[in-house]
Formats: sequence, structure tokens, C-alpha cells
Amino acid sequence: MVNSILIVDDEREIGIMLSEVINGTKVDQVFSGNEAISYLEQNSPDLIFLDLQLPEINGLEVLKHIRARELDSIVVMITAFATVEAAVEAMKIGANDFLCKPIQIYDLQRLVEQYTEESAMSISAKANSLEDVEKRHIASILTLNNGNRRKTAEDLEISLRTLYYKIKQYDLES
Repeated sequence: MVNSILIVDDEREIGIMLSEVINGTKVDQVFSGNEAISYLEQNSPDLIFLDLQLPEINGLEVLKHIRARELDSIVVMITAFATVEAAVEAMKIGANDFLCKPIQIYDLQRLVEQYTEESAMSISAKANSLEDVEKRHIASILTLNNGNRRKTAEDLEISLRTLYYKIKQYDLES
């Protein structure tokens, strides 16, 4: 069961939105990388939504700190600056999932429900494969761009040819 959630994001709206979506779960929010590290010295939340771009210390450095302390927290990276490379790097360090801003309420509910249902499993069983993360990431950017493949390729910082290959590979045809 997810009993506590930490949001590490310099945008207050993310915390407000999540608090409205989640009932019966303690939600705390900090606004910088340093605040996150201080918070995590005293607390061990079940689920952490961690922004990639933070004041002082970036989200990847905070994620390294979380994993170095061997916290069992589920970590979902969030960012408005989505690239496949950032998603892959976060997964290598130990993120469990990756969300792109603007975050949809449905995505937040889905993730909290997913990890609540899986809470009896070990953290390694919860971790998604890099291919799954890449597939979801490409699908979300495609949706965000209303299926515009040229804009999606630009946002992902990959060639249009590579995007077409990935769409076929992951069966993302609409």
C-alpha cells in the first residue's frame, strides 16, 4: 500500500493536483534538490515523483542519492524536457517510471494505482524494462503532439526515420 508520497518539483501545481487525485495518502512536496535530500534524510516515502530539472541539484543527482541510501521508494521521474536519453539515464540509475509534463490526472491515478497494487512485490519486480519506458515515452510524446510525427521526432531529438522505426517496433500505429 502506498501510504506516503513525496513530490519533488519546483511547480506547486503538481502537488496540488496530486493531492486532489489521491485520497487517504499523505502527500508532501519539496521544491528543490537540496530540500529533497534533506527530507529523505528523515523520511522514507513509498512513492516519489521527482522532477528532472530542479533548482540547485537536478533530479538525476537526487535519484542517485535515493538509490545510494538504498531507499525502497518507487521513483517516477517527471519532466517537461523529455528526451529518450534522459529517460534511459534515469532508468539506469534506478527510476521506476517516467512521466512527461503536462501531466494528466489519469496518468497520476494510473501510476498510484499500479504501484499500490504491486506494493507487495519487490522493487526490482516493479522496475520496467528500458524498452517499456521508451515505448510509453514515445507514445506519450506522440499523443501530446496529436500524432504529428515530425514534431514528435524533434521533441525526442531523434531522426524522423528512427521515429518511424520505433513506431513500427513498438506497434504504435494508430
